[in-house]
Amino acid sequence: MRAFVFSFLPKNDVKRLKKLLLKKGFIVSAYKPDIIISFGGDGTFLSCERNYPGVPKILVRNAGEKTKEIDVSVEELERVLEKIKKGLYKIVEFDKVEAIYNNKKLVGLNEVQIRNKLPIEALRFSVRINGKILENVIADGILVATPFGSTGYFSSMGGRKFKRGLGICLNNPYFPREKRRRCLIVDDKKKIQVKISYGDAYLAADNNRNVVSLRAGDEVLIRKSDEKARVVVVK
Repeated sequence: MRAFVFSFLPKNDVKRLKKLLLKKGFIVSAYKPDIIISFGGDGTFLSCERNYPGVPKILVRNAGEKTKEIDVSVEELERVLEKIKKGLYKIVEFDKVEAIYNNKKLVGLNEVQIRNKLPIEALRFSVRINGKILENVIADGILVATPFGSTGYFSSMGGRKFKRGLGICLNNPYFPREKRRRCLIVDDKKKIQVKISYGDAYLAADNNRNVVSLRAGDEVLIRKSDEKARVVVVK
């Protein structure tokens, strides 16, 4: 079985994990790996998934408490690798969300978002969800999250954790009616269309630095992606 360590941590820390993989009989290679160890925090996992989409991953925390049930500590990794070699594991899949503008597509595991380029200037836009329209929204932007991302930025904006669907949150809305219901959860079969009527904006996914510039008149389609993230969980 081919395995690879993806990390932004110091080389010596990564080398320690590579030695453990070799000790347990894995072939350490970045070429078509069967499993990838994402060694770091949430940002590392998002970057790892973007670079190796769909490849099963072991989420190894470099420090601190485990934040999700799928997280593995460095101390637990040897036991986890032994179980994987014996076939005592399962693959858990997580939904992604995608945003399409012209011929460009951004895919996020946590979320996609549209937000104002200038922090001193709010956007004006409309939101259409399967025909239902929210007109003339004034806000810093809008975020659409997956169940996996519902404990991230979506939560800090006032959204609650959810297990199914897509979470929509307005970023710092101006009108009281929008503040009262700034976040909602919709069926993941629904399509969300956002049209900007005023202001310059960025379209972004997760922690991807490759953002797309938007301006008045541009329209973005946001929907559940066909892609899945896959995480290894031992039995």
